Amino acid sequence: MRQANSIISRAQWQQDTAASIVATFQLTDFGRSVPAVLLGKLIVMAACVDTSLLGAAHRTRRSPSGETVRKALLANLPERLPDMERRINGSLRRLLPKAFFKRPRRLTIDLHLRVLRAVVHLQASERGMAVGRERNDG
Repeated sequence: MRQANSIISRAQWQQDTAASIVATFQLTDFGRSVPAVLLGKLIVMAACVDTSLLGAAHRTRRSPSGETVRKALLANLPERLPDMERRINGSLRRLLPKAFFKRPRRLTIDLHLRVLRAVVHLQASERGMAVGRERNDG
């Protein structure tokens, strides 16, 4: 039998995702100006809009300054990167159904490492010509 689709509102999705980020990263309030839920929402917004945390803070109306948000994130980050990786992996593992772990599974990853790097030709730029880009297939 097929599972029924469930539809949630954008606000509910944002709230659930922000709560998940707060729980995963174990975020705490940074004074009264940056509650943990607000920091979680700003992280979600920055990821969705493909901007920095500072950019997300500037886009919202009642958000504290970008510097305050940056300090709040810095205060909540663990000192060791493996601790953060363990938290993220554990959170992702909890999202998967238990049946997923019963037997080994094949996994395919499609990885493209194409880095665009700017090639600056001094003579061309000095003459006011456009600077080109070169694709680096790596």
